[in-house]
Amino acid sequence: DAQESRGLGDVYKRQIYFSIFKNGIYKRQVLSQQNYSSETLPYKRGDILDRDGNTLATSQKMYTLVLEPKNILRSEEVQKSTIDALHKYMKLDEDKLLKFIKRHKDSYYSVYREELSYSQIADLKDFIASDKAENVSGIVFNEKYKRRYPNQSLASQVIGFISDGTIGTGGIEQYYNSTLSGVDGRKYKYLNEELEQDSSIVEPENGKTVVTTIDSNIQKLAENQLSKFEKKYGSKGSSILVMNPNNGEIYAMANSTSYNLESPRDDKNLLKKYSQSQVNKMSEKEKTKAFNEIWKNPIVSNAFEPGSTYKPFTVAAGLEEGILKGNETYYCDGYQKVGPHTIHCSHRSGHGLITLSQSISLSCNDALMQIAAKEGKNVFARYQKNFNFGNKTGIDLPGEAQTASLLHDAKDMTAADLATSSFGQSFNCSMIQMGSAFCSLINGGNYYKPHVVKQLRSSNGCLLYTSPSPRD
Repeated sequence: DAQESRGLGDVYKRQIYFSIFKNGIYKRQVLSQQNYSSETLPYKRGDILDRDGNTLATSQKMYTLVLEPKNILRSEEVQKSTIDALHKYMKLDEDKLLKFIKRHKDSYYSVYREELSYSQIADLKDFIASDKAENVSGIVFNEKYKRRYPNQSLASQVIGFISDGTIGTGGIEQYYNSTLSGVDGRKYKYLNEELEQDSSIVEPENGKTVVTTIDSNIQKLAENQLSKFEKKYGSKGSSILVMNPNNGEIYAMANSTSYNLESPRDDKNLLKKYSQSQVNKMSEKEKTKAFNEIWKNPIVSNAFEPGSTYKPFTVAAGLEEGILKGNETYYCDGYQKVGPHTIHCSHRSGHGLITLSQSISLSCNDALMQIAAKEGKNVFARYQKNFNFGNKTGIDLPGEAQTASLLHDAKDMTAADLATSSFGQSFNCSMIQMGSAFCSLINGGNYYKPHVVKQLRSSNGCLLYTSPSPRD
């Protein structure tokens, strides 16, 4: 009995030894011989909405039909049942299926169809989940999302598009890429301690929803009017910017070089700017450059001499400083002599005697040069900076033009520079700089940072951020 007890004690000790001290080693040895699999559960990229909640960009769940030929061919019964199910519920050709499966007979993963909608696979998924599909094997549906733009080309340069599935290119898609992006989840299949197949799921984290300041109705109206203008007059490029002067919100950005967000790399998009013969002659490098020009937002990224649109700022500086009273008159004889230079008015024969308000309404260069000369270069240069010319606005869109190097400082400004700058020549600005400055000109003198995003929301609709109001 004592000997038997010792034997049982030795067994007990070895059980403890194996179950505690050697358990991890043997478990790894056993499990290392088993088949494991993991499946990516894709996140849903956040939606982009207009100010009223209308969808500008969204992500539609799509499915890829993956077959496992090695598993399907393990028996005649499984092969027949699986092919029958694919034919019955997805209307797939049986002969083509069989040829495909045999051609990939050693594969555990072969993509058969991509970009399937849920309606195309729903019946088969339901059947596979039922008790009737016990002999069906080797059918897997992988999920992924495809970016959709319901309005196609509407506000294309504002919205931007997606490259390689996750990378925002241009517009809000690029500037807010990290906000719109989420984190993929994962589904793991493994053998548990009882050596039964089990699974573990790490749920994906979806991207946030971006609510823009864009008004779809105003955007459509702006694009329609721009299209009519282009057809009637034509141009190398034209744009319309609509802003709320009391808070910096942008309601519309329309450009004559819009493109289809659903197919941004289609050559048809280039025909907005180039002829078909020009497109046909382009090398791949030239075509890439042409696409980049189409995709960028000229309202934000292009700089130009503002010309006569700057004249109200020259007058505003004089009024604000008390240099002008509002009742002044000027005589325009068609030009001004500035040092060795003769600088002409656009109306070469001259406007004659005009009032201060007429200097703007008649767009008189001569009168503006007289006003700037009275202000002096120090006042003029200071107000250029007060209106934020020469600085980026900080708009929440990529590729904003930098124009600071083109603006004259007071110490470097010659008399001729002052004269030509008074009517918007000899320096550059972007359209968004001009628009933002004009808002402050007419709203009582408050400068608001222009922006295209109003709110950020979580994937379940909780408000995470709202743009500050003018009173904040």
